[in-house]
Amino acid sequence: MDLSLARKCLEDLVRENDKVEVPYMGTFLASLIPAAFSSDWNRIFPPSYKITFVKKNVTVEEGRLFVERLANRADISPDKARAEWKELLGSHQDELEAFLDTDRHPEIFPENVTLRQVNLSDESGLRRKRSRSWIWLPALTVALAALAALAYFFLIAQ
Repeated sequence: MDLSLARKCLEDLVRENDKVEVPYMGTFLASLIPAAFSSDWNRIFPPSYKITFVKKNVTVEEGRLFVERLANRADISPDKARAEWKELLGSHQDELEAFLDTDRHPEIFPENVTLRQVNLSDESGLRRKRSRSWIWLPALTVALAALAALAYFFLIAQ
């Protein structure tokens, strides 16, 4: 078993499950960071994923999913995959822990590569349109509430 096979299994499992427990190593967690505006409202930051690693002693049973994926990819038994993983981990643990850091490896989640921040310029008139929308939005909310109250009164109350 080589390191690239373990990396590929780890990458696939994080994409599929958002949480992967790796025996003798720890847990990788993928959490969605929602889209956001900058404080001056001139930039939109797209949603992205942040990978975090919690170093802890994960048992073989807890990391069963990872071991089974390794065994399937290497076409070996789960027991042999477990033994080879433990041996491989001894020499490459630091490299594997750093692998799923999206800042250093954005190709893990392609969304991080294709979605870029958007700059809104004042010249395009977006700022004026946004400020005008705040005028009619409360009026629309009040009108919808009044319609809902009338519908309730005529349809349900009688």
